[in-house]
Amino acid sequence: MPPVDLSLSSLLLQATAGVQVVLLVLAGCSVLCWGVIAEKVLVLGRFQRQARAFDHWVRSGATAIPASQPLTRRLIDAAGQEGSKTAVGDTLNAQRDRLERALRDGVAAECLAVEKRLPLLAALGSASPFIGLFGTVWGIMHAFLGIAQSQNTSLATVAPGIAEALITTAVGLAVAIPASVAYNACASVQGRVSRLLCLSVAELVRQTALPATGGHADAA
Repeated sequence: MPPVDLSLSSLLLQATAGVQVVLLVLAGCSVLCWGVIAEKVLVLGRFQRQARAFDHWVRSGATAIPASQPLTRRLIDAAGQEGSKTAVGDTLNAQRDRLERALRDGVAAECLAVEKRLPLLAALGSASPFIGLFGTVWGIMHAFLGIAQSQNTSLATVAPGIAEALITTAVGLAVAIPASVAYNACASVQGRVSRLLCLSVAELVRQTALPATGGHADAA
């Protein structure tokens, strides 16, 4: 009996149509996954730098906003628009509450923009193993049907079908692992940055509520 070619290329070329479709779907998922990961690395890196710059600006007591800090500019503009709505007779606490609400809404909007497409990583991390498992089940079923048709239970008959089936499981895990790791890492970074911005907002509101001694006392 001639030797059976169990090389990866041979298994992929000889795989059943169902297994090949599953592998194509997983290949597309992998490309999508790494594209989202690359985007999130850039977006979260920029978001983290801008958040630190905002925190430094708040605690430094400066009044001028550098052009290199668009996040700071957007948040302060949102606070300024809310401050312009002050009505006659408003108490200091009421003004402070509106300012804090405007700043926190601005932070929430920034976080939502950064979070865009992040749930896709969670979906890929959860679904990819099951897509691979579907291909595995399909391949094993095809292998057993081949055994029944040939009435030959030798390893040479079983091995190709089992091997091509297990490839889909491996590819599914290869997509799911980086997607899950990246999602958890991105969510952790975004959570830390969000908490930093909330602390900065609280400090800015506290400074604004103090008697005007310079710095941000009249920022809004």
